[in-house]
Amino acid sequence: MNGYVRSARGMAIALATTVLITLAGAQPAEAAVVRRTIGDQLSAVAVDAQGDAFVVGTAGNAMLLAKYGPAGSLLWQRRWEPFAEGFVFPADVAVAPDGGVYVVGCVSIPHYEGGSWFISRYGRNGALRWRRASPGWRTHPHRIIYSSVAVRGDLVAVAMNRYGCCASAADDGFVRAYDGAGRINWTRNYETPSVTGTNDRVNDVAIGGLGTIYAAGHIEMRPRGIETQWAQTTILVQKLRSSGGIIWARFLRDGTPHESDDVSTIDVRGQELVLAGTTGTKQARNDPHQIIPGSAFVARWSFGGQQLWRRAWGGHERWNAVVPNGIDVAPSGRIAVVGRITSRETKNGFLRWYGPGGALLKESRVWLGPDGAFTGVDVARQATWVAGHYYPESGNGHGILLRIG
Repeated sequence: MNGYVRSARGMAIALATTVLITLAGAQPAEAAVVRRTIGDQLSAVAVDAQGDAFVVGTAGNAMLLAKYGPAGSLLWQRRWEPFAEGFVFPADVAVAPDGGVYVVGCVSIPHYEGGSWFISRYGRNGALRWRRASPGWRTHPHRIIYSSVAVRGDLVAVAMNRYGCCASAADDGFVRAYDGAGRINWTRNYETPSVTGTNDRVNDVAIGGLGTIYAAGHIEMRPRGIETQWAQTTILVQKLRSSGGIIWARFLRDGTPHESDDVSTIDVRGQELVLAGTTGTKQARNDPHQIIPGSAFVARWSFGGQQLWRRAWGGHERWNAVVPNGIDVAPSGRIAVVGRITSRETKNGFLRWYGPGGALLKESRVWLGPDGAFTGVDVARQATWVAGHYYPESGNGHGILLRIG
């Protein structure tokens, strides 16, 4: 870290200046950047039809949900802290048809390893309408979390994952559907018939215009028992009917049998189905405990599951790691991708724009501290909203929300 930033206050001043210069400089001349800080870290952002932005994150042990107006003014915020010693981690937020939101994530149980899933429904003014959670979640952890949520009409799709106890490699992904009243319609395993007996994880879900659900993540190609054992993974994308039946499941193999690939984020709008993740992660030849990060990628697929184009960047030599965390298709068809670069460079949060045909339009990077990242993006007609967090070398983290445009 550069020597002129030595405190949380100094970081805030330096970050504000860097954000304004870096992002505004990469935007059209009339673009402006509004910056807001809230909580300790932000996980995701979603924008409604009126241009209001909803963000979720953490503040201490509590879940934080906040709503901002189209110009970036804070309208309200809500907190949920069921335990004094446990914590709530909201992983994702999605806008409901009436302007309210759904929030999903996990709740840790004090004095236990593991936690439990939850889904909460809030009204437009921030009133809690209902909450569903693992049965018995206040007294016993279930080691199941909700990772992502997508909404269209009365259909609410959630990515959920079971994980193992005590370093056991036991990831197992599912997709679950609710209706608007919080009733479970169905739950489907995230699997493929051609690979059985291995672990898998679904990272994100999206819903198309006809109510079809897309689930994306990875599946391990060989069985393993513990987390420290190397896992070769390949990308798995499923397309499901709104009733839960599978339409197709596709692999995107990339690299040698000893490399691992993953989809971290997916989105669909109009005629575009896009996804981003990493490919080619592998072990060092002379040190099995050293992991060599692969490249980041963004790709566009057809609704039939064929890859139309793919663009990769970063990789083994140029950067230590590039991880996309969020993707969104703008009404214009442009594609926004945000994430984190871990490297010796001084700017580690990135925002990239691609055209519908895959052309890289521009890139912006921002220094967010040693452990900072951009975690989510949502593009409205008038602005791009980016959520994330930054960390000074000492002290607590800070959630950051940017409105660009």
